[in-house]
Amino acid sequence: MENQETTNNEILAAIKKLDVRSEQTEKNVEDVLEAISDFSTAMDGRLDKVDGRLDKVDKDIGYLKSNMVTKDDLDRALAKTKGDIILTMRKGDVKLRELIAIMHGKQMLTDNEVQLHYEVLK
Repeated sequence: MENQETTNNEILAAIKKLDVRSEQTEKNVEDVLEAISDFSTAMDGRLDKVDGRLDKVDKDIGYLKSNMVTKDDLDRALAKTKGDIILTMRKGDVKLRELIAIMHGKQMLTDNEVQLHYEVLK
């Protein structure tokens, strides 16, 4: 019977050690969970700030898209400007040809000079 008591005492001592270890493990788990909770709270705050900044970026992108000039718009404006420049140049050429003709009629320019000016205007 003494042998059995020793075995029972040993079993009780082992159970007490397990209880102590279990309490330490439980404390460690609680510490880890608390650290995770703190980290999660901090991350939530940072993510809220990021969300706010992303909302502002989305609004800015929407504004840019609505006010952005497209390639087609630029092509049309460029073609119109080119047409206006060509028209202005042609009007200038007509006026210059008339002036050359008037000056030639008044014998202010020779035939060679008239020919030279007309070649430049081609």
